[in-house]
Amino acid sequence: MRYRVTITFEGETQTPGACPDAYTITRTWKALDNCGNEATASQIITVQDVTDPVLTVPENITVECSAIPALGIEIVTATDNCDTDVTISFEGETQTPGACPDAYTLPAPESGGQLRK
Repeated sequence: MRYRVTITFEGETQTPGACPDAYTITRTWKALDNCGNEATASQIITVQDVTDPVLTVPENITVECSAIPALGIEIVTATDNCDTDVTISFEGETQTPGACPDAYTLPAPESGGQLRK
C-alpha cells in the first residue's frame, strides 16, 4: 500500500505595517491525504526596515574664499536596502571660525565631514 499526501500552496496575503517597508506576509499551505484528510499551516514573515540609508556627500576640501563650491544637492546620493526612492534634504550648514578672520569650517551636511575654507 502506498501512502500519498498532496501539498498545495494556497496563497499569501500581505498586511501593512507602520511604514511602506514594514509589513507581514502570511503564506498558507494545505496537505491532503488519499483518504481526504487535510491539514493547513501558515508561515508568517515579518518584514522590517531597520537599516539606515547610506548617504554619500562630497569629500572634505580646503579652498580659497572665492572658491567655495555652490550647494548642489544633485551631487549627494543615498541608497537604501528597502527603498529605491530615498528622499534627500539639505538641513543647513554652520560656519566654525578658524585661526584668522578668513578661515572657517563648514561641516558637510549629514556626514560628519567638513568643508574647510
